[in-house]
Amino acid sequence: MPEKAKSNYITEDDVDNWGLAISASADFTTEDVNITENKITIDLVGLDISDIPTGSRIKFSSTGVLPGGLEAEIIYYAIKISTTDSITIIQVASSPVNAAAGEAIDLTDKGTETHTIDVGEGETLADRQAVIDRVEAQVERITKDYFYPKTFHDFLDGNGRDRLFLPIRQKILSVNYLAIASIALSTIDKTGADISGTVGEYSVTLTISVTADYYKNDYLGIKDASEQINNLWGSRILGNTATDGDGKSVFTLEQPLKATLVEADIVSIITNWAHDDDCIYRNPLGITHEPGTLMEPSEFFLNGYFPKGQRNIEIKGTIGHYICPQAIKNACIILARDENDPTLYEHYEFEKESMGRVYSYDRGGEEYLSGIIECDRYLKRYVNRTPILVV
Repeated sequence: MPEKAKSNYITEDDVDNWGLAISASADFTTEDVNITENKITIDLVGLDISDIPTGSRIKFSSTGVLPGGLEAEIIYYAIKISTTDSITIIQVASSPVNAAAGEAIDLTDKGTETHTIDVGEGETLADRQAVIDRVEAQVERITKDYFYPKTFHDFLDGNGRDRLFLPIRQKILSVNYLAIASIALSTIDKTGADISGTVGEYSVTLTISVTADYYKNDYLGIKDASEQINNLWGSRILGNTATDGDGKSVFTLEQPLKATLVEADIVSIITNWAHDDDCIYRNPLGITHEPGTLMEPSEFFLNGYFPKGQRNIEIKGTIGHYICPQAIKNACIILARDENDPTLYEHYEFEKESMGRVYSYDRGGEEYLSGIIECDRYLKRYVNRTPILVV
């Protein structure tokens, strides 16, 4: 299947008013050229297009010599004769007027070697991807939130307490890594053949020696080896089975897996800290080892609090939302459709503009969001006004 433009919230197929068909190229041979009827047969199977309508802009090139009457890199216009199962027969016209009138160019010979036809006016996958990226970034700026598990990495000042607030507005989904004064608090890490789990399921199977529900209400973190940027994910553990005869335990999770686990991924059991929406807690009775093994020296030294210091606490995790709400998807679709055709929706202008610390505009008492009334109906209830807490 042809590659499609997509991002965190919507895909190319969600937007129904892309302007020009994505350009497609197809090869044809001298046997596909009928100089008696001035026709060319094109096989479009597997391409981004399944038809070449009359009036489509087309160009030709060849590894040898083009059929007589055609020149390389000159824009021509198609005259569609027929299409059956993505096999299209066309004639070639020199102008849109001639194409509409069915006046074809005479093909005086078949040319030599392999020929190529380029169809469309040049809108590319990158063009559509840029539109999707822009509208999703606009939604995130308006709402001040992320509607997927976004990875964060930060250094914080220790406060001498067992609770540390993160200076972020978004909801904390997971905390996958914690280091104090460059000493990483240990976790139980599994990888390779010791892990398995399928996207969308609420369970992970690990090779581990454990009794039933030993890790209930602790956290499980995952580092996705296939991602470079947003490569962390985590969920609360609702329970685990006792180790079976194969040495495996099934962990039931609060959230469904976002991707199928592979051997290169790392699955971590996290017991040395916990978190709520906006802060992280040290666990004074943290257990960072499998049952029956000794605790590490760093656990005694660092247990229970965040020692005071400047940027001495390193933290990695995820923030935002596990699942994108449909309203956010709808808002992105409207913004993308509007970019493709600005006449589709009712726009409004703000009545006054205030710079400085004011982050929004005023339009008669209503907040200025996207500039499109229909889009604002979806966005306004997701605008994140949570204050940033720092202790």
